[in-house]
Amino acid sequence: MTFLPAYDRVGNLSADPSRTVLVVHGILGSGKNWRSFTRAIAEMNPAWGFLLVDLRGHGDSHGASGPHNLSSCAQDIQNLCTSLNLRPSVAWGHSFGGKVVLRYAENHGSDLRQVWVLDTPFDATPEGIDIHGQSVGLLIKILGSVPMPCLEREDALNPIRKAGFPEMICQWMTTNLMRCDGGFRWRFDLDVIGSLYVDYHVSDMWSAVLGDKPNTGFHLVYGGKSDRWNAENMGRARALEARGTLDIHPMHEAGHWVHVDDPEGLRRILNPWLKRLDAQ
Repeated sequence: MTFLPAYDRVGNLSADPSRTVLVVHGILGSGKNWRSFTRAIAEMNPAWGFLLVDLRGHGDSHGASGPHNLSSCAQDIQNLCTSLNLRPSVAWGHSFGGKVVLRYAENHGSDLRQVWVLDTPFDATPEGIDIHGQSVGLLIKILGSVPMPCLEREDALNPIRKAGFPEMICQWMTTNLMRCDGGFRWRFDLDVIGSLYVDYHVSDMWSAVLGDKPNTGFHLVYGGKSDRWNAENMGRARALEARGTLDIHPMHEAGHWVHVDDPEGLRRILNPWLKRLDAQ
């Protein structure tokens, strides 16, 4: 049975199927994290519709069979687009979602004209310090250690605080708590997410940018205050920019969550590129 992920649609629902922007969230997130951002940019671009996907194991997307990896996420998106008769010409992916849209471009994205990777290094990397001085893997482990259901929201958040994660991460996790019999439980599937996280780290996605996609422009947005970048991976990106293979857009005042830290700045970057497609 074909798995179809949950989704939300923003903007012009009757738009030409190719006037669709695919929006893919990061690990432990969901499509709703992008609602306010896309609503604002949809008002500037009335010809466009925006497809906000909940990746497998996230939000309301549950029940997918394994393996749980980037390729499976990309196939889920392709299945969804086929079922909705949509042919996205633009894809935005943040963090983990950046590698998902690169895999989607590599495996399915014949209609894509623009691929935007939002603060995602393309390298395969060992798991390390990658979230406010802490490891996402550690966060996933802590989330899994919380007995569910818990009576109060604070019962789920206190172990995260004790591990040294900042309050903004704790508050972000409240968006993933849902009411159930007995109190609250996590909305996401941590077994699935754990597998996805491993595949994210072992997947080198430079090949997607270097592949034979003459009609697709690749763009990298990075936060000047992000903790995801080192001299090696940024240097390699700059070399591709010099060759005309990749466009790089810095957001000097933003951290890793570019759409939260500076939403207006990100819209100023993305909006003209949608207008370019309108003019073609």
